[in-house]
Parts: sequence; C-alpha cells; structure tokens
Amino acid sequence: MSEINPKALRGVTMKMEFETGRCIKTIEDVLSLEKGASITLDNKAGVIPITLNRSPFGKGVILRKDGFMYVQITERNR
Repeated sequence: MSEINPKALRGVTMKMEFETGRCIKTIEDVLSLEKGASITLDNKAGVIPITLNRSPFGKGVILRKDGFMYVQITERNR
C-alpha cells in the first residue's frame, strides 16, 4: 500500500464539534422556559470535549474576545 500524500487532503472538509455542557429537564421545565431564562449545564470544570467527524479529538476551554467566542485547545488526542 502506498502512503497518503497530506497535500492531497488539504481541501477535505471535516466537522468539528465543541460540547459546552448538558442538562436534563422535564417537559414541564422546558415548556415553562421563557426568553431570557438561564439553564445550568453539567460542565463545572469549564473544559469542553472536542470531536472531529464524531471522533474524539481533544479538549479545550472557551475564550471570549471582542464579542467573539473561541476555543483554545488544551489537550489533543494522538
């Protein structure tokens, strides 16, 4: 088998996802939500999992600057 040339893959797109947290709510809770409501998430550490095409990629932390949200990678799976 021949090796894959990394240059040949440069234009391939991949889906990255960043999970900020989860919560469990009853239907009653969801139906009573109004504009401006706050929801507590289970992620107390602030470290978020990162996936690449639904496969674990690493972990990161959320940063904010000039009205934008960024993710700084703190760990990367090899």
